[in-house]
Amino acid sequence: MTHMHGALLLDRPGVDSRRESTTGFSLIFGMVLTLAVSGYQFGRGNLTVYLLDGLRAVHPELLRNDWFATQTLQYHACFSLLTEWLLRLHLLEPGFLVGYLALIFFWHLFWRRLVIELGGDDRIYLISVFLFYLSAAGISLGVFQFLQDGCFLPSNVASVAMLGGITSWIGGRRIAAGIWLGIAGIFHVNYAVVVIGLWSALIAWDAVDQFPDSPLRQMMPAVLQGDRAPHRSRQMLRTTLTSSLLVLLPSLLNIGLALPDDLRRGGTMPMRDFVAVYVRFRHTHHFDPLHWPAILWISFLWPIPLAVWAAARESGELFRSARTQACRIFALIFALLVIAFLFAGIWFINEPLVQLCFWRFGIYIKLMSCVGAAFIFCNRRLMRNSTLSRTISLIAMISVLAYAGFLLTDPTGRGPIWQLADKRRAGIGLAIALWAIFAVELSLKDGGLFRRITAIALPLIALIVWPHLGVGMTPEPDDAQYRQVCLWARDPANTPIDAVFLVPPQETDFRLYAQRAIVVNFKHVPQLSGEIIQWERRLLDVLGVPDVSGFPHDYTKTLAAIGRLYEGRPAADLFAVAEKYGARYIVVDHSLGAQFGGAVAFHREDNRYFVYDRTALTTQP
Repeated sequence: MTHMHGALLLDRPGVDSRRESTTGFSLIFGMVLTLAVSGYQFGRGNLTVYLLDGLRAVHPELLRNDWFATQTLQYHACFSLLTEWLLRLHLLEPGFLVGYLALIFFWHLFWRRLVIELGGDDRIYLISVFLFYLSAAGISLGVFQFLQDGCFLPSNVASVAMLGGITSWIGGRRIAAGIWLGIAGIFHVNYAVVVIGLWSALIAWDAVDQFPDSPLRQMMPAVLQGDRAPHRSRQMLRTTLTSSLLVLLPSLLNIGLALPDDLRRGGTMPMRDFVAVYVRFRHTHHFDPLHWPAILWISFLWPIPLAVWAAARESGELFRSARTQACRIFALIFALLVIAFLFAGIWFINEPLVQLCFWRFGIYIKLMSCVGAAFIFCNRRLMRNSTLSRTISLIAMISVLAYAGFLLTDPTGRGPIWQLADKRRAGIGLAIALWAIFAVELSLKDGGLFRRITAIALPLIALIVWPHLGVGMTPEPDDAQYRQVCLWARDPANTPIDAVFLVPPQETDFRLYAQRAIVVNFKHVPQLSGEIIQWERRLLDVLGVPDVSGFPHDYTKTLAAIGRLYEGRPAADLFAVAEKYGARYIVVDHSLGAQFGGAVAFHREDNRYFVYDRTALTTQP
């Protein structure tokens, strides 16, 4: 049966029957390319937030005076349990690295399987990978990615697991789909809500297929219509019920853990203020589509018409069911994005709709549309049209050159919006992608040649790029001098374990690396409006401004602006804010003057930071 399926697959238009299987090499190539572009990091970005709950479970004496760690909703329960377990085994950093590499493997395994289910082959899979990374390095609307921040995060586990569920559903494997979607739902509450809705819609859509003559079914486009013949059976009913339980139970459990806090502490902030603070001040890059740059929209939208064209022009019954299910999933997720754009992007109708963050699910539209575009590019009958072929090649060449030039020259001085790693890493990733296309083109004439080239080149590529991937157990901190302050504060001989610090609000490291409480920072924002009120009040007090209206709608620029405001505040104001929130220590990147010299608790000649002990100042004569 497998042999027959393979023979039929190779007979499809656009698939070269002379080509040998290169599954292993293709997957390895995709994984190496992902590492080259995304890299890996531990203890940075969002990970500094998600590790706190597990850290407090293992060491409850830590951060007990920190309002964020003790008084706000920590809703990643499954991830926190995993973190706690690894901490107790002293395997947190190696465990997260293994987990991240596993995510990369399963992501590309599901990606390639999706291509195969739709009637493609390794050539189409590799070209879809190239198109995906050429389109803003794989970053989708809202600056969301499959592997956000190059870390092992709960959202990354959920995103890969959901792709596994989508691919399994398209392939007709309901139990496997239920397992993977259930994993997505238990790891991230946003995914829990969406997978329940997606699963329910797909089940209902299949139920419509049981009635071929129903008006609802007749209204659907042909590409969305499933099998015409009813196919009821007890076995199918049992499979549907079992797989539904696998989706619903873990997802509802995750929602149930977060719902009581949401009901108690959410909805207490006027919607206008919530949008001003949470959307436009803190999360412009995630939630405010009218302020996203054009390049982000272009990189997302350009392959969609090609994917629609690919879906509309396919004929034949062999892959009809898979194509239909893929189109349905595409349509449902695209509808979520339309809802987000209208009612949580132009008009903000309520807080929960914003917090559901439908934008993060655009990653599936981007991946699936790149797969559809790859089918068009690999279709020999279409590519026989020399004008079309040359036009596509010209557009691809211009895109590649423009992307490479932007990475290398960076005339703005800020770096591309999608740049989460250094330019060298992104440039290496692009070079590898171009090599992939060259190698794949060779494979059209000689599959054995492709196998030999890949076998020799992949180890060499991995060896060359590995030092630039950022993969390591203890990556270099963004600010080594600030990390020294954190490690100094962490020593009980230097500061009490229950001490509170007033720190520069643009920082992200102190809670995790110093393991001491802080007044507030910009990165660690609560999710519920009742908690956001306290976060905003603390931040405004620290910065000495009446509201957030004067800040730019740009995450990087806002960080720089709040850093300048904090460091420019008079010493008396900083000491007053520290006293108001019970902070004993104040961290600044400059001297506050000779009159406060007696309060200096930490400073080194090779370190620009000063730590002042407020109690030492008050006890001076």
